[in-house]
Amino acid sequence: MSKEEAPKERVIDVRVLLTRVTELRELISIVQQQVNELSMQLSELFLSRNTLQELSKRSEGTQALVTIDRLGTAFIPAAIPSNWGSEVVVNIGRNYYVKADRELAIRIIDEKARGLENVINARRRELIQLLNEYNYLQQLLQAILRQARAEASQPT
Repeated sequence: MSKEEAPKERVIDVRVLLTRVTELRELISIVQQQVNELSMQLSELFLSRNTLQELSKRSEGTQALVTIDRLGTAFIPAAIPSNWGSEVVVNIGRNYYVKADRELAIRIIDEKARGLENVINARRRELIQLLNEYNYLQQLLQAILRQARAEASQPT
């Protein structure tokens, strides 16, 4: 192999590395966004569960303000009947709902939360792998750049 071929191979390798680094950066951003969105969904499940538990501690005829949107922009007053615990409507997935008692509703929510936690953990493991590969390639590119600078500064 002549000296003229070596730099050409290095350019191809560097381009491939740079392409992969760019791909990884985009993938990392996507997976981070997914983890954040899933974590927000999990927080909402916990909020629902905690609300069901706390409402059971209130006296009959409890008054509440119920938000009419997810942002809490507006609220309407509501009277919570004493038999509310037997009339909870809970989402079981894919926009299917069932009427359940409070305990069953909490179990359903807990099951959904466990499944969501598993998905979040898998996405976090994937994110760690992507970050490790990204950091490795960044270090490799820095080493190649240092070597190229050292070779360029040497007198020919």
